[in-house]
Amino acid sequence: MKGASKQTNPGKLLREATAALEISGPIVTDCFPENEVQKLSHELEAYRREMEMQNEQLNRTKEEAKKIFDKYVELYDFAPIGYYTLSRDGVIISMNIAGAKILGIERNPLIRNNFISFFTHETASVFSNFLKKLFETGSRDSCEIQIADQNGSIVSFFISGALEGTGENCMITALDISEMKQVKNKLVESEELYRSLFRDNPQPMWIFDTETFRFLQVNEAAINKYGYSGKEFASMTILDIKPEDDIPEFLNLVRKVSGTTNNLGIFRHKKKEWRNHSCGTFFTRCIIRKQESKAHIN
Repeated sequence: MKGASKQTNPGKLLREATAALEISGPIVTDCFPENEVQKLSHELEAYRREMEMQNEQLNRTKEEAKKIFDKYVELYDFAPIGYYTLSRDGVIISMNIAGAKILGIERNPLIRNNFISFFTHETASVFSNFLKKLFETGSRDSCEIQIADQNGSIVSFFISGALEGTGENCMITALDISEMKQVKNKLVESEELYRSLFRDNPQPMWIFDTETFRFLQVNEAAINKYGYSGKEFASMTILDIKPEDDIPEFLNLVRKVSGTTNNLGIFRHKKKEWRNHSCGTFFTRCIIRKQESKAHIN
């Protein structure tokens, strides 16, 4: 690139050469043979045409480069996620439209502002540590931060960053993950509700593996009803609480269970205190829901 910066426009060179010829006056050709003059004239014409072709190629290259640059600007400016270029101190050097929208202010007034000043107090230190590590290691990194929008609502963002080529600035992307976190929180709440319904249900309930028939989880009501401890249940299979005569029918019904809830009917079960006796069984309705290799039963 250093050599290219010294190149001069071929058209300009030709004009300067023509002007120089006009100043110096006409070339005396009487002392040259006619064939030499014609040869020189032909070479000059070819050289002029070559310069024109180079100039045309240069103009086409400039137009193509401008199209590529405009396309890049369009992709950058109208990307759905926020793009920022920050200094080592977190000062905003540039950003796209989505980046300005995230911060709730027009783009131009945001330039030279500190990016960290827009974060909540709790996450400002998180981003400061992220930025420090990014410039110290030069490795791509990420973190989660929160910004209070104009309505005072807290919005969560996933931040990822990498250094620019010179290492003086860094490029940051900001992706709104608020909706994803809300869904995740609702899923956690749903799972907790399910666990509480299972754990605190007054009816004996358990989860067993449909391949090994081992108990995976049992609720408190099952422990109280059957007399086995949770540790004992963990070493048993559901077949251990059934009379031997009932096992073939139970296995056959379990194999036919689909992913929906199934009422298998009424079965006999044995408590711990009755496991060595042929009598002492009690009847219980068996409702089962099969999911992957696990079955929920009560």
